Amino acid sequence: MLYLTKKLNFNLAELIIISFPLLFLSGPFLTDLAVIIIDLIFLKKIYRSEINLYIDKKIIYFSLFFFGTLIVSALNSSDVSFYLIETLPLIRFILFPIAICHFLNEKISNVFINIILIIFFFLFLDVVFQILNGQNIFGYDFVGGRPTSVFKDEQILGSYVLRNLIIAIPIFFIASNKINRKILIIILISTILIILSKERVPTFYLLLYLLIIFFNIYLFTNKKKILIFKTIIFSFFVMIFLYFLDGPQLKKRFDHTVNAFLDKELPFNQNTYLKNSEKTFQNFYVFSAEHENYILTSFNIFKSNFLTGTGVKSFRHMCKKDVYKINKRSCNTHPHNTFVQLLTEVGILGTIPIFLVLIFSLIHFVKIFSKSFFGKKTNFNNIYFITPTLISLFPFVPSGNIFNNYLASYYAFSVGIFLYYMIGDGKTE
Repeated sequence: MLYLTKKLNFNLAELIIISFPLLFLSGPFLTDLAVIIIDLIFLKKIYRSEINLYIDKKIIYFSLFFFGTLIVSALNSSDVSFYLIETLPLIRFILFPIAICHFLNEKISNVFINIILIIFFFLFLDVVFQILNGQNIFGYDFVGGRPTSVFKDEQILGSYVLRNLIIAIPIFFIASNKINRKILIIILISTILIILSKERVPTFYLLLYLLIIFFNIYLFTNKKKILIFKTIIFSFFVMIFLYFLDGPQLKKRFDHTVNAFLDKELPFNQNTYLKNSEKTFQNFYVFSAEHENYILTSFNIFKSNFLTGTGVKSFRHMCKKDVYKINKRSCNTHPHNTFVQLLTEVGILGTIPIFLVLIFSLIHFVKIFSKSFFGKKTNFNNIYFITPTLISLFPFVPSGNIFNNYLASYYAFSVGIFLYYMIGDGKTE
């Protein structure tokens, strides 16, 4: 009976990890619940000495230090009890990457890829149906002329596909060193879905990711990899074809992005933004006029408590205050940039650990890339274990709320994959 209990717990952990693509599809509630269950299973196994905690103690101390900075931020906030309530539950995301690192294995790898393939194929059929009929199979309409599939009125199809693509490939490499047809199909379907979603940031990341894969193939091409090479080339042609197929809409999105940077079109009244005479660089905005408003408001909040910040998820409250806000369009639930949000809400003290994770990931990325480029012995596939963390923390594009349960689950999952490469069975160098 004890054996069955242990076996059930282990299988439950595996089953939940395998189910994460479906959980991400369902929304924040089930995803967050899965994180909690994984953490509890992991703690139970540690308590009963059923698994060896082979992770370096420095990483545990580092994680606890980061969580400590969040607590300090709450204690120094304007409403201690409120921000402590917001902060304390975040411990689940501190523990989750360590748990993921221990539970990942070859068995999970194979099934995970199959589930990703099924989901992507379903989304592809659903999007095609939605484009042809104006509604998807569940009756959800287009939103702003863009297919959303099962996400209803949320335009996050491209983001969902990209996130699952970049965690699927490293998990695939846990069990294999060679890209197979399943991965090629996943890459191809991902390319089509992301382009059709017309989401700019996922499209940008997809292009970079395809370039990494292309570089991999260029360095290590042999007869067995010719098919992979052709698939990547075909993916680029698909991107070009889809551009011309829906050229006016995609061009409109591209022009809107450029104009947002250069102040050639404003979606709101001019009075809601800074006048050009008040700007250091006239006729140029950071991401867009609205995004720049958030950043400038964040800077005002940051100056009031630069060391520990104003508390987790505090931007939505602080930006309403006249002393901080730039104008009536400078307030939102978060500043739409990861490091701007961190500096604002948890200060320099809380930002440093995340910044170090970014730098550490970047160092390993460059190390693998440079070794491969100069022909030194290395496993280039390890670069895919690092990429999810780099993309999650990339500071120079708009991003979601890092403390949002849904996104925090994905970020923590990405860090877990990176830890697997660093200290688990995934480290092959």
